[in-house]
This record gives sequence, structure tokens and C-alpha cells, in this order.
Amino acid sequence: MKTLGKILTISLTLLLALNCFAAGKNAVKKPVKKGSSDVEIFTERNNRSELLKGILPAQVKTIACIAAGSYPGSAGYKKGIELLRQAGYKVKVMPHAFEKPAEGKGSAKLENRVKDFVDAWCDKEVDMILCIRGGRGCGDVMQAIDWSKLPQRPELYLQGYSDVTMILSALQKRNYGHPAAGPMVGAMQGLTPAALKAMRDMHHNKQVGPVKVAPIIKGDCEGLALAGLLSRFAWVVKTSDRPIVKDRIIFIESVAANEKQMREYFQTLLDEKFFEGAAGVVFCYFTKTGTDRKTVNAMLKEIAPQLGVPVYMGFPFGHKSGSYTIDFSRKAVIKNNTVTFPENK
Repeated sequence: MKTLGKILTISLTLLLALNCFAAGKNAVKKPVKKGSSDVEIFTERNNRSELLKGILPAQVKTIACIAAGSYPGSAGYKKGIELLRQAGYKVKVMPHAFEKPAEGKGSAKLENRVKDFVDAWCDKEVDMILCIRGGRGCGDVMQAIDWSKLPQRPELYLQGYSDVTMILSALQKRNYGHPAAGPMVGAMQGLTPAALKAMRDMHHNKQVGPVKVAPIIKGDCEGLALAGLLSRFAWVVKTSDRPIVKDRIIFIESVAANEKQMREYFQTLLDEKFFEGAAGVVFCYFTKTGTDRKTVNAMLKEIAPQLGVPVYMGFPFGHKSGSYTIDFSRKAVIKNNTVTFPENK
């Protein structure tokens, strides 16, 4: 019996050891997710600061970084700031940009975010306000601003995308500052070479494109650019910050919205006659939709005829590392199924 007990004990020990070995082996093989779950931070690609030298407009020497929306808690945001500094820019991080929100909140106090925006805007040394990230709350900041107390500062650039659409819309509507839809601080370390070149060329008045796009409703057109996030256009269209679309080509992206939500956003824009007077519409990146690309494309093709203008799809703008920058003062030309931003004469 003792011998049998020893045999059983040894057998169980060996079995446990084999199970542990298999578990360890399987754990090694288990795929590891790369990058951040934050849709505004991309996996590091260009972590060499020299790639960012001179990427912004030539007159930009001092940058103010704000977080008008969600709290930038991921390390990638501070990495982007450091790269800009290493690239030779003077970077002023506004006092409340990294202020941790109160428990249960996603953003710093509204009054602090408003103060950061106003102080950055009124700082004469600042040549560009570069948003650290987007996130909920950008619209609240715009609605809280007393615009009569702010100088127009047409030379002051402000760049961002995603929820920053609401800031860009407010500026464009009021003819304040120099709005540009483009990658923010968190994206700087992960942009593709094509996206870096496009940002540099856009900001230095060089031709961008031609970029091939797919026609849905054919028609050559041209006009100043307007760009933003679908869900935020649907929000801002009902406010005093509604952007002016007349004679403009509207570039639309979407992130983290499913098909049902996107249809609702488009219906809101149609009900509010958002597209009336526009020169054309270009659908850009539609990411994290929860459905396959074929279904999304079918939905866009179904909606396109209702917009009443030429409609194209496939321009690289939005929540991907290949996102181009779109300056609202630059003219876009759509011809022969391509989008070009010609050099300003």
C-alpha cells in the first residue's frame, strides 16, 4: 500500500508539473496587444525628434499645450511633448493640462480648462495651441468662452481633431485664429512618414496630393476645407458654434460609433440642413465601428445621394497613424477622382 501511495504521489506531481509547463508554454504563445487602447495615441514609430523639426508652420516657435476635453493620463502624451521640445519648439504646458479629474469624472474642472484655453490664447508669445488630446468636454469649454473678451488673432494656429472638432468649428464660425484639423500631441510619436510629410507640406504651403479617392456621387469641385468628427458635427450643428459650410469641401471621419449611431448622426445633420451650400463631401477614416468595412461602405453609399453634393471616400484623415493634416485656410480640389491641396499662389 505504501508503494502504491508513493506511485500515486509521484504520478500526481508529474501531472501537475506537466500542466504548469503547458500553461506556461501557452502563456508565452498568447498574443499580446500592441499599442495603447487610447484611440488618440499610436504605437511609437518615429520617436526621433529630428523627424518633427520644422513640421509646423515656419512662424511657430512657441506652442501651448491644452487638454480641453478628457484627462491625458497615458504616458504617450508626455512623450509627444518631450519630442516637440527636442525638435526645437518651446512648449508651454498649461497649468491644468494634466490636472487629475475628481473621482467619477473624466476631465479637469471646467473653469480650469476654460482658463487654460483663454490664457494660452492671450499669451502673445504663443504661436500655436496644440491640443494634447480630444475627449468629452471640448464643447463645454467653447460654450463657456466670452468671445468678446478674446482678440481674434488670425495668426494663431490651433490644431487638433476628434472632439476638438467643436473647438475648430467655434473658431471657424467666428473667424478666430487659424484652425487646422490634424494629429495632436499623443499622435506625434506614431505618425507614418506619409502623414509627417503631409503635415509639413500642409503647413508650409506646399502642394499636398493628389490623393486618389473613390467616387460615390461623381463631380469635380473645389473649395476651402472643413474637417471633423461625424458625431461632433452632429452635436455642434445645434449650437452657436455651428461651422460655416458654404462653398467648402467637408472632410468627415468617425471613430467608436456603430452603424446605428452613425446613421443617427447623419440624420441629424440632414435634418439640420448641414450640407446645404457645401461644395462637396469626402468620407475619411471610419474606425472602430464594430462592423466590417463592407457594411460601413454600403451605409455611406446609401447616405451619399441625400447630401446633394459630389461625394467621395477614402481620404486619409482621422483616428489612424496615417492621418493627414487639413488646414481650413487651404483650398481643396477634387478632380479625376483625386483630392489635391494646391500650393497657394
